[in-house]
Amino acid sequence: MERKPEKVFKIRMYGFNELAREYKPHLSKKSAANYFNRLIKQNPDLELELRKARYKPRMQTLSPLMESVFVEFLGEPF
Repeated sequence: MERKPEKVFKIRMYGFNELAREYKPHLSKKSAANYFNRLIKQNPDLELELRKARYKPRMQTLSPLMESVFVEFLGEPF
């Protein structure tokens, strides 16, 4: 039986919408971004850690540090 290679998630610079789509690939870019924004607003600990990483609302590009905060709270996307 042939195995498909697993998708490996790599920490790098991602756009906000791009990372949101990694977590919710079945959603449109806008819907995935809305989902991420809701997660941030509903989770004060996530928002605090993102702000410590210099995240600001409506940022278009996420640093690897900001991305690692998402991974810490949400796990790696599949």
